Amino acid sequence: MGPPWLFKGSALYQLHLVKAEVARAFIPKDFKLVEAFGYTLGGFFLARYEDNPVSKFDELVVIAGIVWSPPTSCAWAARVLVHNEEACRHGRKVFYEPNTL
Repeated sequence: MGPPWLFKGSALYQLHLVKAEVARAFIPKDFKLVEAFGYTLGGFFLARYEDNPVSKFDELVVIAGIVWSPPTSCAWAARVLVHNEEACRHGRKVFYEPNTL
């Protein structure tokens, strides 16, 4: 089943100031890092998805920082970890092999 997908569950954000020089190591050069006074906003996102097209799973996202992607900005994930093999396969297919959907 292709996009759009609907994920239902609960989540917790923990935001932190991250030194821009550290965040840049995880951000592709094509994107502009949103920063002020040498920092960007990063942190952690922890979610438990109870209802979605794959199966129930937990996800931990390490957010490197905020990038500018016109016409808006968005969080850039440095790492995404899931505890379910099926969810892992689905994520790899969607984000690393998007033309196979």
